[in-house]
Amino acid sequence: VQSLKVKNIVVMGHGRCGGIRAALDTNSAPLSPGDFIGKWMSLIAPAAETVASSTMMTVTERQTALERIS
Repeated sequence: VQSLKVKNIVVMGHGRCGGIRAALDTNSAPLSPGDFIGKWMSLIAPAAETVASSTMMTVTERQTALERIS
């Protein structure tokens, strides 16, 4: 946004995002914090930890919850 010097930006997403699924996977290897994906994943890490710790939701419900709050 800053590079493009625009006032508004529309962010669109999609369901069943691989990045969201990876953020919830506690067994996945961490990404490098220096690359784009690693930076993005670090932004949602606190929310992912909270959602992942919920034992009352199915895996699909956790993924949907993180998609909605991220």
